[in-house]
Amino acid sequence: MSASRIAQITPKDLGILEKLLTSDYITGDQIRTAIRKKISTSQLVFASDIPEDVATIGSRIRFSANGLPTEERVLTWTVESYPTGLALHVGTLRGLALLGQAAGASLGIPSDHKIERLDLRAVTYQPEAASRKHPIGSVLSAHLQLKSQLEHNVENRPAGSPYWDDDNDPGPSAA
Repeated sequence: MSASRIAQITPKDLGILEKLLTSDYITGDQIRTAIRKKISTSQLVFASDIPEDVATIGSRIRFSANGLPTEERVLTWTVESYPTGLALHVGTLRGLALLGQAAGASLGIPSDHKIERLDLRAVTYQPEAASRKHPIGSVLSAHLQLKSQLEHNVENRPAGSPYWDDDNDPGPSAA
């Protein structure tokens, strides 16, 4: 495993970390100090440029702690939307430490008056990489063809056509 390097975070991740600093979820000075340090020492990278092996919020990661069996979790800032045991909140020292790290990173975090060793084994899914592979625009353009209403001849419109009348008022059925 390689040593930890400078964390890379997206503007979205930065915004979430800043929001966490003012949230009621985060209690205690240790995690607030760690969030401030993560913000001040991380490299800001556009979502379109972040390497796909870097853990971002929403990424599914595999990691081990102190050499124990590998765990798979989703890095998140909300735990309500995930089943118990699936989420790793970035408002915890583990989640925050792994955020922005690349697969292969090995780092230590304070835990009960000792150092806990975390090894990021893999980033199995990263939302930014997924959106680059399947941009929504290309998916939509493959299935949709937009046409101007002006291209349709009013006289040749079939009965019950969804197109509006000449006054462009869809009437009460549009509500």
